[in-house]
Amino acid sequence: MWLGIMTVISQLTWVAIAPLWGFVMDRYGRKPAVLMGFLVGLTTLGYIFLTQKNYAYVLLCSPWPEDSSGRPSGRDRISSC
Repeated sequence: MWLGIMTVISQLTWVAIAPLWGFVMDRYGRKPAVLMGFLVGLTTLGYIFLTQKNYAYVLLCSPWPEDSSGRPSGRDRISSC
């Protein structure tokens, strides 16, 4: 019974998300959309291996929002004038 419920939830989720993927594919093309879907799935799979023991190493590999001077970069930069 639970397997059937999980299958129905999965299919309803696909029905809800399919128009979004169609819009992304129309706007950016099929190959970039497939690559984006692959990277999202790969990132989700990566969370399985995130534990308290290796969290510090993963944090060191993550991109930092500062530039080399330690100030926030891009649109996060607040003018101090």
